Amino acid sequence: APDACRRLGTLAVGVIEGAERLSQRLRQSNTETERLLSIGDAWWRIEPTDELSLRALLYRIGEQHFRDRVSLAWSRVGAEVSENDWLRALQLPERWNRPTFRLKAADFITRGLSPGPQLGKALAAAEDAWVAANFPVDPATLAAIADDAIRTSHNP
Repeated sequence: APDACRRLGTLAVGVIEGAERLSQRLRQSNTETERLLSIGDAWWRIEPTDELSLRALLYRIGEQHFRDRVSLAWSRVGAEVSENDWLRALQLPERWNRPTFRLKAADFITRGLSPGPQLGKALAAAEDAWVAANFPVDPATLAAIADDAIRTSHNP
């Protein structure tokens, strides 16, 4: 289905600042502004053949923003990447379901962390490590990720 915001972003947005100016000038809604900002954010770093990075991006920004950003990247690159690779990247949300991060604050509290900023840092570090490890679900790997996150949050 046609998507006016994605089309506008693809035609007129190259960087976040451009999205901000365009949004102010056209008096876009908050939702449209958020989409335009996402479209302009680091689209040039997308490598359509790097499935792990694509999954991480989809996990972090959600399906709509993912499709927006991949569409912009595809429209701006040369012929060095095949159309099939871009199509496959754009279809990732249909092939892969965004997993749920299984570690919770309680998992860190049972390991001795107290509620507060340190717990938040450990949770964020664990989620980053989980994404980098390609979203493992086995308990042993999750436990190792949690333990490592606690160590790194105590010793930055």
